[in-house]
Amino acid sequence: MNVEWTKRELGSGRRGKAYRLDALLIKHDPENIDPEEDHREHLASIEERFLKSRELGVRAFHQGIFWAHADKKLDALDLGPAERATIEEKIKEKVPRPNKDWELYCVKCIPEIEGEKKRPKQFSTQE
Repeated sequence: MNVEWTKRELGSGRRGKAYRLDALLIKHDPENIDPEEDHREHLASIEERFLKSRELGVRAFHQGIFWAHADKKLDALDLGPAERATIEEKIKEKVPRPNKDWELYCVKCIPEIEGEKKRPKQFSTQE
């Protein structure tokens, strides 16, 4: 089995074009000569900007979501430990696996950001 990546344009925004990367697990059937007949399993997707984000929490959170999807798909496949480890290493070359605290970003940081947006402006009490 091999891992291939596809890159899809999502559209243009104020920061330019946005792209989504899709990880595909390719299972080659030796009886088929045509690579188009290989079995392709979509593992997970991530927007390219989240691989380049300078904010560590945002990057780790989105990489964590990517890996949660990829792990779920890999768990459903009948893979031996060595084969799974090889596949995971190939994926990690493009999307690193974040540490275990990646899920805390949505609990700690997002409410703080949302709170700043909703915080009422302070009015002057000077007379």
